[in-house]
Amino acid sequence: MSKIVYSSSNMLNYTESHIKNCIDSMQKAIANSQDIIEPSSYEDMEYLKSLSSKIKEESDRLNKLNNWLDDNNSKYGIIVRDIVNNIKNIDTIVINKRIGYISHK
Repeated sequence: MSKIVYSSSNMLNYTESHIKNCIDSMQKAIANSQDIIEPSSYEDMEYLKSLSSKIKEESDRLNKLNNWLDDNNSKYGIIVRDIVNNIKNIDTIVINKRIGYISHK
């Protein structure tokens, strides 16, 4: 029998912290884009006016990704708890009998 070890805490901490840093950076970018004063003759004025809403859309996507990670981490925790509880509930006498049957053959 083999055991697969999945270090969810390392992955979650690493990913979650980077996503939160990205979200913070996006919030700063939104604030900075709203502070831009462009001359009316500037050819990309429409782009600059829409920049904060475009950055907000990307920030919303990052928030959804962060929520998805949190949900999956919770589901993983429930699965691990259920597996551990199921292992604790196994009748060791039955296992010993089965091992005995296997080793006697």
